[in-house]
Parts: sequence; C-alpha cells; structure tokens
Amino acid sequence: HEKGAVIKTRTPIVKATRDVDIWKIQLKDKNTGNDLFINSKALINAAGPWADEILTQSISLPYQQHITWVKGSHII
Repeated sequence: HEKGAVIKTRTPIVKATRDVDIWKIQLKDKNTGNDLFINSKALINAAGPWADEILTQSISLPYQQHITWVKGSHII
C-alpha cells in the first residue's frame, strides 16, 4: 500500500486476463454490486484455501499449474 498498491479485501475477482505486460482485472464490489475494472502490472493471488479456485475459474492464462496443498503449521 505504501508503494501505491490498491488493496481490495473481500472483493471477488470476476475475471483477469494478461494483455502483453498488463493485467486487466474485473472485480465485483460487494457493497454496491458494481463491477470494478483495474489495469495492473502485477496480480497477487492471496486467496488462501481458495487460491486454486481463483486460478481455475477467474484467471485466463495459457498454462496453469494447480496448487498442491501441503500441511502447514502455525507458530505463535
């Protein structure tokens, strides 16, 4: 955020496509129901347990690897 990133929590991604070196991203604003359109140099999939669902249903890439889950640990 400090470097200019736009962070949209709890905002579902509808579709993301790569066009040369720019991501074209369509989001759904849960508060208004309106579609938001963003162009970005980078796209970070931080969907946690839903990351593979995002890759297979929303992001259009010619080749996609599926996420292999591993058992993690939490350190307190």
